[in-house]
Amino acid sequence: MSDTTIKIGVLLQLSVTIQTRDRPQALSACLSSLAAQSMKDFEVVICDDGRQTSLPIVEEFYTKLKTTYIRGQPVSLSAARNACIKEAKGDYLAFIDDDAIAPVDWTGKITQNFTGKKIFALGGMAYPAIAANKIGQAASFLSSGEDAPKTDSQTAFCIRSCNMAFKKTALLRAGMFDEKLENTEGTDMALRLYRMGFSIFFDPQLSITRSQRSTLGGIARQFYRNGKSRVALLSKFGLEEKTKTDVAVMLAMAAFALSIPFSLFFFAPVIFLVPLLLVSRAFLSAIILLAKGKSNLFIQLFGACLVQDSSFLAGFFAGLPAAFSMWRAGIPGNP
Repeated sequence: MSDTTIKIGVLLQLSVTIQTRDRPQALSACLSSLAAQSMKDFEVVICDDGRQTSLPIVEEFYTKLKTTYIRGQPVSLSAARNACIKEAKGDYLAFIDDDAIAPVDWTGKITQNFTGKKIFALGGMAYPAIAANKIGQAASFLSSGEDAPKTDSQTAFCIRSCNMAFKKTALLRAGMFDEKLENTEGTDMALRLYRMGFSIFFDPQLSITRSQRSTLGGIARQFYRNGKSRVALLSKFGLEEKTKTDVAVMLAMAAFALSIPFSLFFFAPVIFLVPLLLVSRAFLSAIILLAKGKSNLFIQLFGACLVQDSSFLAGFFAGLPAAFSMWRAGIPGNP
């Protein structure tokens, strides 16, 4: 994975890992937040697989942070995470995205959780930063209503890749991150550990702030990847591990299936009914959100809802062939 590795520091209990790709300004802000941590007994492991190196940014923090820098090949986010695992010296590994900002007590809360509880995986909240334009503000508003989990399986499903931590031995026992996944690799890891009997904990007070997509194109790409990864998770772990998103996808698929005989009976093309379903859902979602005091963002809320749902559904269906292959290969005795 790595072409060049630069190491600074000594053996530590906690390793904070960052996977970065062509976002030097965001990486600088992330490292600044780590340098300001009140609990400073940790190292930082950075895997950079972008087109341009971020080493000049990393070098600015050599006097402030104990750092390992890896220059890797652009394979996948999971591959970059695995490269960090191999280089990390700590017994516990925390993962934060390069566009995230950690509050000053972030590493301290991670250490406290692992010290005070017999857990092997830890997750926390991820709040969207305030966006500069209305599209970004609408997208931030849509993603700000997530609840803390109430059951063990929900806890595993709520482990966010941008804000998670694991005991290193558990990661190695599970075989590290699945490099075939385009997204939700943290959820996949947490579900595997949950199935293996490892204890998982979600701390709603363990939070980070991350940047929000501010264009419809960026939102579409993000949710397309989410859709492909979600169907992969369902193929690996089954439908008993439902979340609100999975239920919505299943309902959308059922509506799609029911629209076929309906359209044949009324001689209406299916292609017109599916967009109508998505538009109706986006309109209703925007109306509901308006009741929460965002009347100035109606058009942006409607557009963001429509793009999110349609992109997620497109990714879900696009990921079905690969997910079916994974499902067949993963079930013992299945020919």
